[in-house]
Amino acid sequence: MVELGYTNPIKDNRIIYQLLRGIKRTIGVKEKQIRLPITSAIIRQMLDRLPRQERSYEDKLVFAAACTGTYGLLRAGEFVQTDHNQMELLTLSQLSLFNAQNQPINFHTATAIELTRASYYVVHLHQSKADPFRFGADVMIANLTAIQALIDYIIIHPRRLYPTAALFINRDQSNLTRTQLMIDIRKHLMKSGVKDAHLFHGHSFRKGGAQTLKELGVDAETIQLFGRWASDAHTAYTTTPIAFRLATSQRM
Repeated sequence: MVELGYTNPIKDNRIIYQLLRGIKRTIGVKEKQIRLPITSAIIRQMLDRLPRQERSYEDKLVFAAACTGTYGLLRAGEFVQTDHNQMELLTLSQLSLFNAQNQPINFHTATAIELTRASYYVVHLHQSKADPFRFGADVMIANLTAIQALIDYIIIHPRRLYPTAALFINRDQSNLTRTQLMIDIRKHLMKSGVKDAHLFHGHSFRKGGAQTLKELGVDAETIQLFGRWASDAHTAYTTTPIAFRLATSQRM
């Protein structure tokens, strides 16, 4: 509820605060599930390991989805199939490509050369967790790594001519699911030498996008805007790098 912009009901209620504090001391606090962030650095590490000419259809699909998730700060349910969104999958009609002059590129019929002129792409979300009234949101992605990964995949999309087709689908035209995405991503993580691959989950893309922005020095207000948070809930997604903390301490 706080993420939707509502006031925390227990923030200023001393009685409830003391009651919950006493309960926590008595029975303890359930350990939170660790979800490591898939940051921009990790995305590049996976891509650098496997040259473009050696990537299979499945590789290009998974990389395009992962880049869109991380660089768009998306929840898994906003771009791949989960148990709760089977009727609201992201489709090709919600994707738009633009060149450097902000002119749209018709990716349904564009040639490979025409697609390489894309400067950024936009994913239109009909609804998200922080958008209960379905106003919709346009997620703009201009990162070159993400653009290249998406184009490599769109070129071979088996239903590229059909706007109603799901954006991320397998070669047999079945939908890419969160489970499948994470299985494949963990394989790429392990092959890339990333430790604790089992600790990466569906929310790791959104978390990784927010973490990347923080490490770049982007202010909290901008991170909140990029992630479409209605409050400062994004602070729960990010951590301060040890190197930054040490450097700050040394400056004191």
